[in-house]
Amino acid sequence: MRRLEGVVIARDWSLLEYNIPKAKLPEAEQITPGFNSPTVNTLEDRAWCAVEVMVKRKDVIDVMDRLEEIGATAILETRINN
Repeated sequence: MRRLEGVVIARDWSLLEYNIPKAKLPEAEQITPGFNSPTVNTLEDRAWCAVEVMVKRKDVIDVMDRLEEIGATAILETRINN
């Protein structure tokens, strides 16, 4: 059953990665709460962080636009395969 669940998740979700000023992180997390929770890492410039988060594939374009509006950069989508 787990394998089937992984296939369904891979079909419906994408991995989104982006950089965001730390001051904007709470706002970004409202846009991208993730499957369970986003992964957040501090960048060398400590005023910025890198975020990895699962996003419903059907929502990716809208989410990317919203993130860009609040100052996110280097926004990348990666398809999930299982």
